[in-house]
Amino acid sequence: MQDIIKKIVWLVLYNIGFWKHRESNGLLVLTYHRISDELDIQDPLKVSMENFEKQILFLKENYSIISGEQLADIITNKRLFPPKACLITFDDGWRDNYTHAFPILKRYRVPAIIFISTDYIGTDKMFWHEKLKKILIKMPDSVDRQNLKKVLDQWPPDVAKSIFDILKSSLSRRYPIINDLIIFLKGVDPQKNDELNFKLETLFHNDDDNSPVMLSWEQVKEMSQSNICFGSHTKSHAILTQISKNKLPEELGGSKKGIEDRLGKPVYFLSYPNGNYNQVIIDAAKDVGYLASFTCLPGVSVSCEERFEMKRKHIREDHALGLNNKFSERFFRVELSGIRGYLKSWKKEKY
Repeated sequence: MQDIIKKIVWLVLYNIGFWKHRESNGLLVLTYHRISDELDIQDPLKVSMENFEKQILFLKENYSIISGEQLADIITNKRLFPPKACLITFDDGWRDNYTHAFPILKRYRVPAIIFISTDYIGTDKMFWHEKLKKILIKMPDSVDRQNLKKVLDQWPPDVAKSIFDILKSSLSRRYPIINDLIIFLKGVDPQKNDELNFKLETLFHNDDDNSPVMLSWEQVKEMSQSNICFGSHTKSHAILTQISKNKLPEELGGSKKGIEDRLGKPVYFLSYPNGNYNQVIIDAAKDVGYLASFTCLPGVSVSCEERFEMKRKHIREDHALGLNNKFSERFFRVELSGIRGYLKSWKKEKY
């Protein structure tokens, strides 16, 4: 009921007209991660195939969707964005970008940029946070709690409490706790997180399919020949503010060169993993030859003057749903306006 009331409030405020002027100014950049063949409203990184297709159709009919190459031309030649300009981006390089998103984009001739972490492309590796999510979602109630406690004794009490709370929760209630835990662990050394995953995996036998979940280079090459531009998401998906300055050229430049060598095309753009960046990272991105980079900061980029801090709008499954939990053009339009994010930030500032 509370979510329904919020949606109605956002719709009313949008219809007043105060927010509508934002739709025609600047570049609206949308961020997707995974396109799923199953409805998975609890996972903030997944959008169902059905809703993704409806969103793409809506965007094509209501916005001027530009390609990565067009954006590069606009920046290089200091042109203005076209009216109601929109750019579609994907982060990470998931295999479902090829199997599920690409056929839809190709069918409607819609361009996109996919930012890939090159150390994972063409491998069976998985990001530590996705692996942890998979372990915790599948972890059975029958897991040995005494051994689990021994593993978690090495971690802060909040981590142990979260994992035991997850274990006691139903599947639908596990996702929010897992997402909060991952946010906390992103501030921890990734090697420690890999160690946690390994120890948790040893507590129960996992019969899940372990086939690759990331793109192959063959898939990247095929998409690059069909209106999909590829950018860098670093080599190792490192949170750049957590690594030393002398490692930045390899993370940023190594990824850029790796993609260029494979595709024979220039790589113009970088997406900061987890949205973390500072001036040192911006300078490093400029030094290795990027034309622009993308943040996780919400909003619309009005011009290319701050092209190394391009704003983006993260799209979740529930962002386009109406009061009946079905795709709604009206509520998707409200979501794209940014009013929900504005009210959320206003509430934080006030309280």
